[in-house]
Amino acid sequence: MNDLSKLKVSSSPHIRAANTIHQIMLDVLIALTPALVIGIFVYGLRALTVTLCSVAGCVFFEWIYEVISHKPITIKDLSAAVTGVLLAFCLPVSSPLWMVLIGDLFAIVVVKQLFGGIGKNFVNPALSARAFLLASFAGIVSVIPRIRTALPLFTTPVDVVTTSTPLVQMKQGALPSQLNLGRHIVQAIVRIAAAQDASSAQLQQLLWAMLASHSGQPVAMDAVLSHEIARVVDAMRKNQYRDSFSLAEMASISRMPVETFRKRFVSEVGMPPQSYQLFCKMERAKTLLRGGMSVRQTGVEIGMPDPYHFSKQFKHIVGMSPTAYLKHVGPMEPDGRA
Repeated sequence: MNDLSKLKVSSSPHIRAANTIHQIMLDVLIALTPALVIGIFVYGLRALTVTLCSVAGCVFFEWIYEVISHKPITIKDLSAAVTGVLLAFCLPVSSPLWMVLIGDLFAIVVVKQLFGGIGKNFVNPALSARAFLLASFAGIVSVIPRIRTALPLFTTPVDVVTTSTPLVQMKQGALPSQLNLGRHIVQAIVRIAAAQDASSAQLQQLLWAMLASHSGQPVAMDAVLSHEIARVVDAMRKNQYRDSFSLAEMASISRMPVETFRKRFVSEVGMPPQSYQLFCKMERAKTLLRGGMSVRQTGVEIGMPDPYHFSKQFKHIVGMSPTAYLKHVGPMEPDGRA
């Protein structure tokens, strides 16, 4: 029989290494450095300011909590610094510093320390804080500034936030999915092989759209739409989205049965026809509001003369009321730039 006298049964881990938490977290910070460098290159020193503020906030809140609760001080293990960097990377570079500190407090105290500290929290502190900030300050977290825009280092930017994040745009249909773009490219290649005509121009346009989508840039919907669906989109644009089309009217314009049109539209655009129409109206409303038009007149211009209905729909799509949006992003510059 085997001698089991030396067998010891214990809880995991069963295999241990010489690495300490400090060494592991330092490796993580080194791995995150290239992303920080790119952020500074794209958005300037404001990205560094937000990151340093987030790190300082996380380290401070961990230290003060452990002092108050008479627990061993663990800030030297760098786990709080990693949380600060990750939270900063999850937020728009235009985020006000006070909001970043609120996120730090939630991540360290509520998500991490109240559950026992490092290794005992059941959710990621940085991502949980990002979700908390998105629920509390949706109008700030859900929009990002344009790249290469001069941003103040410490004060809150008021005139640079111009668009939703690429993920939000993808969900709303402003960015066509790369899968759909790939499908259209294949279809264009087939048409070229069969017809040997001017379809090569469309193929070039689709390839450019694929590259733009991959880099997170907006893509003109015309580049990926079939002729029938493009007719409907053109009809919406014709009067600068003042007209409101019913689903039956859109289907009539496309010359397809209603249900066939609806499925075809969702397949090509990525969202239902009326949702896309509403999204385009709100994008037009943003431009009019920043151009100095009143809320009431803006509603009239996009076919929503009832100010209450317009404000409700605007808040549903944008995440804040028209007045709050204008206060947040500021008016358009005299030369027409956003």
